[in-house]
Amino acid sequence: MGNAVVTFSQEQLEEYQDVTYFNRNEILSIYRRFKSLAPDDVPMVMTREIAQNFRLSRDDLEQLPELKENPFKRRILAVFSEDGSGNLSFNDFLEMFSVFSERATKEHRAFYAFKIYDYDDDGFLGISDVKKTVRAMTRDNLDDEERSKIAESVMKECNMDDNSAISFSEFENVVLKAAVFELTFHIRL
Repeated sequence: MGNAVVTFSQEQLEEYQDVTYFNRNEILSIYRRFKSLAPDDVPMVMTREIAQNFRLSRDDLEQLPELKENPFKRRILAVFSEDGSGNLSFNDFLEMFSVFSERATKEHRAFYAFKIYDYDDDGFLGISDVKKTVRAMTRDNLDDEERSKIAESVMKECNMDDNSAISFSEFENVVLKAAVFELTFHIRL
């Protein structure tokens, strides 16, 4: 009875609740998902230091059912990993689930969608970023010419100031109006 392992301190759980869209039980459920990816490696007790510094490898994380078949899995992991490697700490993992939760605001999700689609990390979606996004979304079912036509169409639609790049505000303006974004850019717990 008195020998149950306490994974997080009460203070940590309260902090996680303050910075995510999750309650205590959901946070513990996400920890169990994290641990299930490498059960022998993930510590049972997650001090602040361990939660920030212990990392699961990108290879382990790609086994997560929600990512396994996702064409953006490497970009998602790179964006949420502190160093861009795709290896996630528990804190990174929890943030990723929080952003993709159904309770996250559309604006919050749009911010991260933009980061995921910004392959060159320059703060804009250029034609190259859009082509890579189209390639991932269509899973290489289109040839280069078809991808180019779609990318050019997206640029015309979204690039309001004709500067050959889509800014975050231009992206957000289009995405927040699209009902399909709400339906596809989330993970259910």
